[in-house]
Parts: sequence; C-alpha cells; structure tokens
Amino acid sequence: KLTEALAAMHLAAGDRAEAERLWKSACELQPSDTRPREALLEMAISTGDLEKAREAATEIGTIAGPTSARTRVAEASVKVLEARQIIADAAKAGDQKPGELPTDARKALDAARGLLIEAEAERPGWFHIQILSAEIENLRGEQSAAIDRLKRAVTAGATNPQVIRRLVAMLYAANRLDEAQRVIAMLGDEGATGLERISAEAELQAGKLDEAVALAEQSVAGDTQNHADLLWLGQLLARSGRMDRAGEVLERAAKVAPDEPEVWMALFSYRIGTSDPE
Repeated sequence: KLTEALAAMHLAAGDRAEAERLWKSACELQPSDTRPREALLEMAISTGDLEKAREAATEIGTIAGPTSARTRVAEASVKVLEARQIIADAAKAGDQKPGELPTDARKALDAARGLLIEAEAERPGWFHIQILSAEIENLRGEQSAAIDRLKRAVTAGATNPQVIRRLVAMLYAANRLDEAQRVIAMLGDEGATGLERISAEAELQAGKLDEAVALAEQSVAGDTQNHADLLWLGQLLARSGRMDRAGEVLERAAKVAPDEPEVWMALFSYRIGTSDPE
C-alpha cells in the first residue's frame, strides 16, 4: 500500500515514469491484487498507450477471471481507447463525415457496450461502469444518454471533481442550466472555481441580474486578451441590461481582435440595440 501511495503522489506531481515504475513494483509485491494493474491501465489510457492498456487489461483478467466485472470493465476501457484512436485518425485524415462514426470505431464501441452490460449485471452499483458508459454514449453522439449515465455515476457515489465537472459541462452544453447549477453545488465553493460562467448563465435565466453580472465579471480576468472571453462577457452584460459596461467590453474585444468578424457582429448588434447610428 505504501508503494501504491508513493506511485499516486508521483503521478500527481507529473512524474509518470516513476509512478509507472512504482506501480509495477506493487504488482510484483502483490501478484494477486488487481488494484495496481488497474492504476497502470488508467495511466495507459490517459496517455493513449494502447499496447500498455491491453497488457494491463490482460493481467487483470488473469487475476480476476475472464468473466468477472473487473475484467469486463478493463476490456471495455481498452475498446473505448481503440475507438477514440480510430476516430482521431479518421478526423486527421479527413475521412470522417460530421456526425458519422468510422465503422471500426462503432464496432469497438458496440463491443465495449456489450461488456459493460455484462459487468453491470454483476455489479449494478459500480459507478465506474456508468462513467465508461457515458463516454461511449458521448462518442456515439448520444448526449442525453451520456448525461443520464453520468448522473447515475454521481448518484452511485462518484465524487471525483473531474466527473462532476464533465457532467456540468454537458448539462451546460444541453442548456440544462438549472440541473448544472444543482450539480455545481455539490463541488462546494472551492471545487466550483472556474464554473462561474455556467452559474452566471443560470442566474441570468432565473432573472437574478446582479448575481449574474457579478459572477460573469469574476470569471473573466481584468487584463485578459482573449477576445472570446470578452465577447461572452459583453453579450451577457447586454442581456442583463448593463448596456454602458457591455459597450466598453465589446469595444475592447474589437481592439484585441480586430480581424475577428464575430466581434464586429456583436458590436454591430449592440449598437443597433442602443440606437447608436455610428
């Protein structure tokens, strides 16, 4: 356990090589324990190393048994990584049509889904199954189903901030702002840092203009040179009725990015809205 703890510390510090060495050492010390192998699998997936991911999944299957939930989840994780790489390669080659999955990627995802169905029958409360299922649905373009899976994962006990943030982002993209706000509340004040924009949009939708403006201003750095940040802030200010401040921000966006048409369109719309003939 000490070796595993040290491995996790090195990974958190960004030293993947030492983390991998320590986890492999833990595998040798605990030949019948799947945990260090699952850590190696997770790291291989995060780095996109398909060969190492397959190797770790095979070892998990040897220990846990070919039909166990752990083995099936490990194998499904490898299938999802395969699908992601196929999709990325097709996009790079320009072979992927919008909204259409390559045939091999679809087959890999179908296989992963089948494995997870079998794993869920054995361990219905395991939130990792829901997280992986959400990724499959997301890759297939089924956003609503992906959201449902992530919500089940959180209900089942997934407290990882990354999982909760992913759910928030998907709810926001689907314009389900009230739900996004409720999920953000689960993170607490510290964990919600960086999600002020979603909260601002939700407050605006609820008619809480002062709160929306305060959160919006807080989410954009005062010295930012990012025209997209300024564009969003300016438009939210305008929707909140803070027209003078909105004009200042949009003018600044135009100075920061004079070659971006969307900035000038926003400024034009603002001027029309304020009856400014300039």
